[in-house]
Amino acid sequence: MDINKDTIVTEIGGIKTNIKLGFLLEIFCELYDIDYVDEIIQEINDEEESFVDDYFIVAGDSKGLSCYCASNTGYEYLTKVLEKVFKEEFYYMHSTTFFWDAEVKDQVLKTFIKKQLVSSEIYSSDGDEILGVTTKDHSYYDVTEINEKNFLTNDEKILHDSLVENDQAELLLDAKYQYYYIRKKEFNIEKWWLGWTSPI
Repeated sequence: MDINKDTIVTEIGGIKTNIKLGFLLEIFCELYDIDYVDEIIQEINDEEESFVDDYFIVAGDSKGLSCYCASNTGYEYLTKVLEKVFKEEFYYMHSTTFFWDAEVKDQVLKTFIKKQLVSSEIYSSDGDEILGVTTKDHSYYDVTEINEKNFLTNDEKILHDSLVENDQAELLLDAKYQYYYIRKKEFNIEKWWLGWTSPI
């Protein structure tokens, strides 16, 4: 392969791009104080991928490179990279499945705690929380496909809140999660689940 600073990066975190590797590496240097640019390029040539400060992986060949995340921190930092590339603000959303574990006598509550729930939290690139929502009967990887039947009813919200306030109830997080990205200008808080791109 012949990877160099002019090689095109076609995708960053699932979002299509058409930038040169040298430009992306300049962003990494600015944001994360990286000073081993030549080593990154050489490693991509030798191994077809390179880890960048344990946050990102740049991989591919001379036909095109992709940049994706190597850790949770990388997923959160990716919005800052996207903002530098596109010169506009981005949000990210973290979604994960969870369940409630509790000894309860109330039959309605017993039925509710059997539900698979999804917690979705939306943040700015500065880490400010924009919105947090709990939904039901779907998975962490299909948040963009949910509809009205996936929202908690008012009664279910009351049941959920009672579990949150119950010291004996345990929230069990699934080890699996998904990150999503969106341009701030395309985000509609009334339809918060629409318009996101996922790197996976």
